[in-house]
Amino acid sequence: MRTATLIGGMAASVALAAAAVAQPAFEFIPTPPGAQMGSITSRVWGVSSDGQTVAGTVSTSSGLRGWRWRSGVGRTDYAPPAYPFNSIAVTGLSGDGSAVVGEVVASGVNTVFRSVNDGTFDIYTVPTGYDALVFPRSSVDGSVVAVNAQTLGVGGSVLSNRAVRYTSPTTYDFVPAPAGADVSNYIVNDISSNSRIVGFATDTNRGDQRHATIWDEANGARWLPVTGSANGSGVTAISRGGDAIAGVINEPGERPKLARWIGSDLITATMPTTPAYTGLSASSISDDGRIIAGELGGDGISFGNRGFIWMQETGIVEVTEYLLSVGVEFPTSSTLQVRGVFLPVISADGRYLSGTVDYINPQTNRVTLQFFTVVVPSPSTLLGAMSGFILAVRHRRRSPDA
Repeated sequence: MRTATLIGGMAASVALAAAAVAQPAFEFIPTPPGAQMGSITSRVWGVSSDGQTVAGTVSTSSGLRGWRWRSGVGRTDYAPPAYPFNSIAVTGLSGDGSAVVGEVVASGVNTVFRSVNDGTFDIYTVPTGYDALVFPRSSVDGSVVAVNAQTLGVGGSVLSNRAVRYTSPTTYDFVPAPAGADVSNYIVNDISSNSRIVGFATDTNRGDQRHATIWDEANGARWLPVTGSANGSGVTAISRGGDAIAGVINEPGERPKLARWIGSDLITATMPTTPAYTGLSASSISDDGRIIAGELGGDGISFGNRGFIWMQETGIVEVTEYLLSVGVEFPTSSTLQVRGVFLPVISADGRYLSGTVDYINPQTNRVTLQFFTVVVPSPSTLLGAMSGFILAVRHRRRSPDA
């Protein structure tokens, strides 16, 4: 196993090399009606491999609602199925963009649905002995869905969690676990187009630490390699092709590190030191593993989490800086300032980026949100602009007048 540690931070300066690349195509996705502005549950959860379809969830005065947007077609809004369901959230999009998966809620208890091409809702059967299904993720065409089955206690507290794979709304099997895993604490977070399933589980052979897992038909279930001092790890994203994996590694006395696995190769990256981030989560990774999107967070962050982009050559960069480096600046005014960009997701080739930007009116403190999608240059062209940005920042840091 090869392990490397990368530079994690870049300065907040943005006097950069945007001229080095062509102007990217940027588009706002219309916000669904009734949206509660500033809600952290209003997020993009998936972008198709070709970048032409985006899906997510919005918080409204009537509860959570899902949506799917297609370039040149527009947005489709999802209301809950018939009674007793009263809320619906999209948490995944198939690679081809045809199918959305998500959660529907009845009397406070979740189960899972799938809708193909905005058709009828397929409601998934909860396995015998379990009470709820949560956080489904979809394969390339929606035919295979990875999901978490839970048993619940008083007040809806989660007593156990088991990774499940569905090949139809009524046909399922439990995902095999690595040796030593406690299957009552085995969580799935993503699935690739070739049905590799990733997540984490409690490892009874490592003092009940939680560690990253992967399963596929050919190789079975196994633990992913970690650094020698790691006392915890987990996977939150796998590329559409299934070869690149992103997650987090914890080491004693240190802040969590971003982790990327390709085969047995592991690379870690540290978070920026300013502001005082204390947590991170990867939301998506390109097929070649060169780009990871995700979110940084911490108690000292005044307005919530902030989206990031990682590349091996640059380390972790906030999304706003990343977009500025390729010539994208969110429109602002005296009454409309960017407060943050949340949970960005990228397409399989890394060229399409979607997410949620929160605006604030500095005069009234009113917060609004806007979903967006942008096409950025190819990674090879992009690195030229990003490298120019880093050199400019480093030069200014060395300057006596800086």
